[in-house]
Amino acid sequence: MRLDAKVKILIPSVISQEDLKVLTLFYQPLLGAGAYTLYLTLYELSNLDSGISNSYSQQDILDLLNIKSRAHLEMRYKLEALGLLVVYENKNDYIYSLKSPLSAKEFLNDTILGAYLQAEIGEERIKQLIQLFRLGLVNLTEYKNVTKPFNEVYEMKDVELLSTGNHLRGTSTKGGTEINYDNFNYEMFLERIPVRYQRAHLFNPVVKSNIEKIAFIYQFDNEDMYHVYINASQSGEMPSEGQLRLQATIYYQDKNKKPLPEIQIKDTNKAKQLDSISPQDIIKIHSKRDNITVDLNTVAAFMERVNVPVGVVNAILINTLKEKDGLLPTYKYLEKVLITWQNNGVATTEDAVNYLERLDEEPSYSSRSKPKVDKSKEPDWLDDYIKEFLEGGSK
Repeated sequence: MRLDAKVKILIPSVISQEDLKVLTLFYQPLLGAGAYTLYLTLYELSNLDSGISNSYSQQDILDLLNIKSRAHLEMRYKLEALGLLVVYENKNDYIYSLKSPLSAKEFLNDTILGAYLQAEIGEERIKQLIQLFRLGLVNLTEYKNVTKPFNEVYEMKDVELLSTGNHLRGTSTKGGTEINYDNFNYEMFLERIPVRYQRAHLFNPVVKSNIEKIAFIYQFDNEDMYHVYINASQSGEMPSEGQLRLQATIYYQDKNKKPLPEIQIKDTNKAKQLDSISPQDIIKIHSKRDNITVDLNTVAAFMERVNVPVGVVNAILINTLKEKDGLLPTYKYLEKVLITWQNNGVATTEDAVNYLERLDEEPSYSSRSKPKVDKSKEPDWLDDYIKEFLEGGSK
């Protein structure tokens, strides 16, 4: 994301004091202080009157938070993953749509969020937090409900139905976390359920979402979830979410003979990822030369002549292939690049990642003899290169 990228903040509804309380006590332990502060900063930059803010540059936001681009993206991704932010991109323009936090009840009933929070702060602390949101119970069994319905107070005459459109302030349906889990297919799971256990609730989107989240947490496939559902439906009635969770726990422990799985943030440390990649495999994926043996020999010669971490070599290879449109120059060229990097303080893989970030943010990054590259078409390119290697395998 370029420093001159333009960002507007969309806020569909005003955040209440209750929302802020949930955000602070329930979301913050999962987000961390940085992402929590980013959410509040974006909210304060929003326009509560129109719902859409003025345009800010990426540099404006980084300056307000006193952070670097990489830290901002890590914070932003956490907000996205927990359902608090939706990001829209159009070339170099972005819209950040802030979402209100779930209510305390919705949060704890969300299979993913509730389980994640308990894993982070422990069961006793969760019980303490619940007490802060618990409503006092009033016994109404001795009272009679005498509330008047609408039609006993108002008379319906000839009226025209009101059409307002959808662009009004107010909370919309909050979906919580969204899961993309390839090992479980809900339609195939339904086909596996015997007719005597099939009920209309299985086609309810909320029930579907809860079952998919349970499958994700325990890494169950269709067959596993079939057994969990059947065990929770022995009475033939719709199993509660609590019954499904209980049977999922029992099934998991019985099948795996080990404690329950933990929810953790994925390791997105680019330095560690670069250190784990083979330079030869980078050539196999990203070289556009017809005979990649030439590039493989170049890499071998380069590595024989230098004594730096493999992650530094990988960073130079990825950056050079990007700049040279997939055609790797000679090893002497790579040696000159390495000397330049070392003169700029690059000694470790972490240094190389930070240096790439600085290069990508400088307007003069492109060489004088080469037309400027429109970086708005290359967002977070290092992430894309690494992701392509980790997910794509070799050619």
